Amino acid sequence: MPSCRRSQHQHRQNLSLQELQPDSIMQLYHAKGFSISYYPSYKRVEVFNPWGGKSAVYYLYHTAEDVASATECSSCSAANQDVERAVASEPGAHAVKIPLQSVALSSCSHVAMLDALSLLSVVKGVCNPHLVYNQQIQEMRLQGFVQDLGDNFSLNAEKVLALRSEAFFKTSYGQFDNKTAFLQESGLPVIEVNEWMEANLLARAEWIRFVAAFFDKEAQADSIYCETMRSYQALKDLAAGDDSNKKSILPGENFRGTWYVPGGRSYMAQLFRDAGGDYLYASDSTSGSLSLNVERVLRDMSQS
Repeated sequence: MPSCRRSQHQHRQNLSLQELQPDSIMQLYHAKGFSISYYPSYKRVEVFNPWGGKSAVYYLYHTAEDVASATECSSCSAANQDVERAVASEPGAHAVKIPLQSVALSSCSHVAMLDALSLLSVVKGVCNPHLVYNQQIQEMRLQGFVQDLGDNFSLNAEKVLALRSEAFFKTSYGQFDNKTAFLQESGLPVIEVNEWMEANLLARAEWIRFVAAFFDKEAQADSIYCETMRSYQALKDLAAGDDSNKKSILPGENFRGTWYVPGGRSYMAQLFRDAGGDYLYASDSTSGSLSLNVERVLRDMSQS
């Protein structure tokens, strides 16, 4: 069997990267923001830019020693060469060794995904830790195992590097970030996790399958997500059966003088609809956030 594997691999080496086809592709249920393709020597992960820019591409690979152990092959350095060739053929792509053993996070939602996958022990730092309502993370923070990386919009990049974590899971906002650029130039893989730009909660929740790929936990994530879909649909059906007491909703918060509310095509607006709520900006076509002043929000709500 090992010799058969080597023969197949040698045949693939003779093909150009353009001719190579993935062995399989992760079939997504709702999410539109990423794709994952599986090749013999690596996974190709693509995060689409929701603002129309260039995608972020990651090649996830195991070391030659990992491959040798899994295939009982004594000479599998060619697997790493496959990754090098793939990355070289796609400018801007990043090679990421998996499974990750330590990470830094920029969002509370990343914490929830890792918690569901029983992977909180890999977290070394998080932005805005006072907003993380997770007891284990708070205990790890008090014990000094999790560091405060500052505000997501004013990241302490030097502190992120000092952690010596293997990757930084970063929420993007469609604009150039010099702190992120600094981390990338320093050699730290910055993984863009843009689940907040999905159109509904089920699509956003499916990013647990994206995160799981960096830890070889896809099967566990798929099981978790399928149960999430069943539970969500049951609650949606329950809300749809009673429209006698619709509630008007005023979401958002004041941030540096601006009141941000979910756009009408955002996952939050979809949540309000599914829950039977009456959302003032439901007809808006924005998938992200609306930037308003407090006076307008109060005026609009009083007239609704």
